[in-house]
Amino acid sequence: MSTLKTINVIHPSGTTNNIVNDNLGNVAVGNNLTVVGTATFGSTVTAPVVVGGTSSSSTLTLQSTSGVGTSDAIALKVGNAGATTALSVATTGIVSFPTTGAVILPAGTTVQEPTGQAGMLRFNTTSSSFEGYNGSAWGSIGGGGGATGGGGDQAFWENQTIINSSFTIGTGKVGDWNAGTFGPITVAAGATITVPAGSTWSIV
Repeated sequence: MSTLKTINVIHPSGTTNNIVNDNLGNVAVGNNLTVVGTATFGSTVTAPVVVGGTSSSSTLTLQSTSGVGTSDAIALKVGNAGATTALSVATTGIVSFPTTGAVILPAGTTVQEPTGQAGMLRFNTTSSSFEGYNGSAWGSIGGGGGATGGGGDQAFWENQTIINSSFTIGTGKVGDWNAGTFGPITVAAGATITVPAGSTWSIV
């Protein structure tokens, strides 16, 4: 009984590429393998796999099922034999991080704020606070812009001394809102602070 089978594939250039099938049913390809159509794996792929296109606009699509999914999901597992699920995407599109760790958000200065889209989150290293984009402006969110201090003290409220971006008091909120700033404060050229009727901006 043969325990090792080798198929020699001759390339038009004269190069010989080997395809080896051993007695355990393992197949080894001596060069790159290109699959045209659907590739189905009957077991877990254990070797590192790099998937990607060559175009600057290539898109990688991860799809949990080829049928009608009702409770399917995509899970990213790490650790010993995939013991930890680091990320999970449910059929509803909800993304969860079912660990006791943390998520590291993009961080940068106020000047480095990207062109905003509603729902964006980042950490502002200029103000040392979390911020989000509400559809028209960046602003502090829960856990950001609060009181700080030495040790366990929470006694100091801080704000920047230069306003670089235009802002409207009460943006994204319902009704009239008041705002306060510790001065002196400088509004940079090109930036405008709009105080709607019924709202106030106090500089102390």
